[in-house]
Amino acid sequence: MCEQPDVKKVILHGDCWNNNFMFKHAVDNEILPVKVAMLDWQISKYSSPILDLSYFLFVCISKEDIEDLDEILRLYHKSLSSHLHRMGADSKKLYPLDTFLRDWKKYGKFGASMSSVLFKVCATDSDEVIDLAEAVENGGDVEENLDDFSLNILGNSEKGDGYAGDIVFVRLTSAIAHSPKEYNLVIKCSKRSETLRKSTTIKEAFTNEIYVYNTVLPVFTQFQRKHGIENPFDSVPKYYGKFTDENTEVLVFGNLKIVGYSLWNKKNPLTRKHINMVVEEYGKFHAISFAMQDQQPEKFQELSSKLVDIFKQTMTSSAVGDVYSKSFDEVCDLLKGDLDDETLITWKNLRKQVNYIFTEMCEQPDVKKVILHGDCWNNNFMFKHAADNEILPVKVVMLDWQISKYSSPILDLSYFLFACISKEDIEDLDEILRLYHKSLSSHLHRMGADSKKLYPLDTFLKDWKKYGKFGASMSSVLFKICATDSDEVIDLVEAVENGGDVGTAFSYDVKDKTSFKNRARHVFQRKNEIENPFNSVPKYYGKFMNENIEVLVFDDVKNAGYSLWNKKNPLTRRHINMVVEEYSKFHAISFAMQDQHPEQFEELSSGLQEVFKMFMKSTGLDGLLMKCIDEVYDLLKGDLDDSILIRWKNFKSQIDYIFYDMCKEPDVKKVIVHGDCWNNNYMFKYAADNQILPVEVAILDWQTSNHSSPIIDLSYFLFACISKEDIEDLDEILRLYHKSLTSHLSRMGADSNLLYPMDTFLQDWKKYSRFGAALSSIVFKVSATESEEVIDFNEATENGGNVSTAFSYDVKDKASYKNRARHVVNKRSEAFRKSMPIKEAFTNEIYVYDKVFPAFTQFQHKHGIENPFDSVPKYYGKFMDENTEKNPLTRKHINMVVEEYGKFHAFSFAMQDQQPDKFQELSSELQDIFKQFITLVSFQDMFTKSFDEVCDLLKDDLDNETLSTWNNFRNQVNYIFTEMCQQPDVKKVILHGDCWNNNFMFKHAGDNEILPVKVAILDWQKSKYSSPIVDLSFFLFTCISKEDIGDLDEILRLYHESLSSHLHRMGADSNKLYPLDTFLKDWKKFGRFGALMSNLSFKVCATDSDEVVDIAEAVENGGDIASAFVYDVKDIHI
Repeated sequence: MCEQPDVKKVILHGDCWNNNFMFKHAVDNEILPVKVAMLDWQISKYSSPILDLSYFLFVCISKEDIEDLDEILRLYHKSLSSHLHRMGADSKKLYPLDTFLRDWKKYGKFGASMSSVLFKVCATDSDEVIDLAEAVENGGDVEENLDDFSLNILGNSEKGDGYAGDIVFVRLTSAIAHSPKEYNLVIKCSKRSETLRKSTTIKEAFTNEIYVYNTVLPVFTQFQRKHGIENPFDSVPKYYGKFTDENTEVLVFGNLKIVGYSLWNKKNPLTRKHINMVVEEYGKFHAISFAMQDQQPEKFQELSSKLVDIFKQTMTSSAVGDVYSKSFDEVCDLLKGDLDDETLITWKNLRKQVNYIFTEMCEQPDVKKVILHGDCWNNNFMFKHAADNEILPVKVVMLDWQISKYSSPILDLSYFLFACISKEDIEDLDEILRLYHKSLSSHLHRMGADSKKLYPLDTFLKDWKKYGKFGASMSSVLFKICATDSDEVIDLVEAVENGGDVGTAFSYDVKDKTSFKNRARHVFQRKNEIENPFNSVPKYYGKFMNENIEVLVFDDVKNAGYSLWNKKNPLTRRHINMVVEEYSKFHAISFAMQDQHPEQFEELSSGLQEVFKMFMKSTGLDGLLMKCIDEVYDLLKGDLDDSILIRWKNFKSQIDYIFYDMCKEPDVKKVIVHGDCWNNNYMFKYAADNQILPVEVAILDWQTSNHSSPIIDLSYFLFACISKEDIEDLDEILRLYHKSLTSHLSRMGADSNLLYPMDTFLQDWKKYSRFGAALSSIVFKVSATESEEVIDFNEATENGGNVSTAFSYDVKDKASYKNRARHVVNKRSEAFRKSMPIKEAFTNEIYVYDKVFPAFTQFQHKHGIENPFDSVPKYYGKFMDENTEKNPLTRKHINMVVEEYGKFHAFSFAMQDQQPDKFQELSSELQDIFKQFITLVSFQDMFTKSFDEVCDLLKDDLDNETLSTWNNFRNQVNYIFTEMCQQPDVKKVILHGDCWNNNFMFKHAGDNEILPVKVAILDWQKSKYSSPIVDLSFFLFTCISKEDIGDLDEILRLYHESLSSHLHRMGADSNKLYPLDTFLKDWKKFGRFGALMSNLSFKVCATDSDEVVDIAEAVENGGDIASAFVYDVKDIHI
């Protein structure tokens, strides 16, 4: 009611009934109040004052006084107005009487509504009051607490039945409307141990279950009713309600035992009839999700999106992962001797996939998903049996929906089957799976949906093969729990409160090892396999070799529907993605084998020869590459900037390094690579109804396969085959590769974070992708060549030429050649922009010129400033001479800049005081480019190295103590640049930001070339909102001379005088906004910023133009920004 944005709001008392007021009365008159104390502020909040007033008045007023309600309301407003006036405020402006009376009409109903409950409470004697906490914990709710009831506790669950909660069985007899009514209830209460609740997801699990019972199941019931289903899914207990507070969650159910339901003995597998019954119920339950997604997609999406994946949270927030890993070991140890070594090794490898299986396996966007039950072991099913047959089930109820979530239906099915099935019935697994699908299909049909469209049998069976390992993995722990007697169970609360974790509750030896073993054996006999393995190669039949001939025999994949893509056209995005994912799977095998079978992999990879290198040496291919680079350069002249083309041409000088030495460092991450990754080495099979939709790929020609960086394959393929449009999404494609690599590694029990983390992969791409770019120069030419233009290799070499002779021809289709080359050459120039925040820096500078300066200029004009700050260039032309960067500025230059900074910073102080909202809006749009720069480049190393250089240079000039103090700055680099000025009480202004010599241009007197008369301050890319000391210290320590630094105190006072004078002209007072003593304290605190910056600036200022490293080229060649500063300065003296 009071949530509209224009409602007048205050902080309220909130709970305004009689017992929350205590009065002091006159000594001589016990009903004359002289003072009141207001109690109980628990529901204080921010809302309309009418809520307090109406609650109080309607609950506490008499029949007589309610007649004077208007007068009482006016008394309230008179008191409000009087108190506002005493605080220097005006009620006519803030809350006028007419607005207050309108609000009373709108919101007074709040108090009227509250009074309906309070009248009853006020009329209740103390002996009638029911303890609310006790009642709710015992299964009542607030509504029925208003009637009498009696409660008998009948018992509770056995130890070990519930790890996250406790079960209490009660009988409640209530006299509702004087008619006794009996309820047999089950109260499910969460564990209240604070230690346990902090270390586990108990609260979230109970909240999830409450959501299922309160929302999901009622919606499912309604959906089935709408379709008139005669035999619906209703296999859940009767739910009465819930109670929650900060440390407790309670759910209340009907007691199924009273109506003949019972648990099956967990030590025994379920019979086939029990299995069939549950499987059919799951078929019905999952069918509702499929049908709703088809018929009411938005409603279903809203319903499923609020379920929380408790299991995933549990895996990351406790020692649960270890529990599963250890349980695999226990089962494998138990079954040693019963199963062959190969089977046991397969299962031991599965333990390495636990995290993938439980957190990522079903996360792909195309997985068919439903709302799940989630916790599908023996004790979460209660069966009602035939009266004359105690093992013939006639009805089942599914309990415990705490880990219900939205995922593949295979998770429920595999969990249930592997946890509960017998040795005999697992032999009929195919039949049981078909029964599930039959039930699903039948229920879908009754709801007007078609399983052939929504979840066909072949898709279901493929999903079982992919995701069935979930249940197999779960079973490793469940077998132990099922074989455990109640006296063996460790109390989870006690374990955690004594310093253990969830894993502690499972750290015990099972006495009944026979039961444990028997339950596990038949499941573990089923072998685990990697789904969707790498097999994108043609079938190989064998080879024949003699001295002069080598022959390989393959299956003809053309007959199986495969074909080459036209080499003149780039591959489509679907083709690109398919190949990238296949490469990731192929490379993942190398990473996993190196980790798990290092000796075998070493032997395997050492048998590969570096054929490409041999080819380079023997055929003159390096010369050919250089020619092709020149050809591309000539073709693109006029199409691309000269700077881009020059960098492309520079590839020629790197050919030897790229193809002979590049991946030779000992720490390079290597795999077995394909090696020859151009268009004609891929054959694709297409969908029957879509000739450009690839469904499978075969990767051909492994002659140059070797042991090297995976970037070799990836860069060669992408630069050779990608389109202009898709190269724009290069980052996304690289992430797809790594995501697929991670997934495949995880399925093989390996971890990409350990073996090839994302940041290492991206660094490798920057270093080694030039391989593909360089090779692309030949591939573009080959791809644009018609068959009649191709020169015969044999003929060329027999006539005294070499391989390069076979490429010495002019391509007729120059347009195709040019188009394929252009976007790759252009893309290479973007590496530099991505290595540092260039775009953000320019955007920031544009904002300063477009917004900040005009606002500051307008602010000065408003104050009629005669000598304003205008030390910035126009957007056109220049009228200044540049200063020589090798020399410190003269004192007159220093003074001029310091005074201009004083004026510039004064704006910020004055605007913050006089136009705070406008200034806040202005300054909030500035980005801290410097901080971004630090995170994107190896910035800290750069500064650390510069410290070493300065200290080495000054070794003989300064005493050790001074050098040691200076060197200690090294440890503060990150703090100084990212945190130092972040405290809330720091005085801040909008800064220039980049205050070194070359960002000031001076106009000098006509008759005196060193007498400055005007300065222009350039390069505002790093402008930000921070302490003015950042500008001042950067400028002074970078540009000041040895002589002038002796007068530093005087220069600082000059800055403050300029600041104060400019503030005064704008009607502001520096004594209030930035007094001299505060400024000088800030200098002592923050002046180290400039000292630190000067460390690098000294080197830059002493560098001649021919020493400067091209940053773009450095980055494109795999270096980083820091590498552009790794050089020896010739002019050591400067």
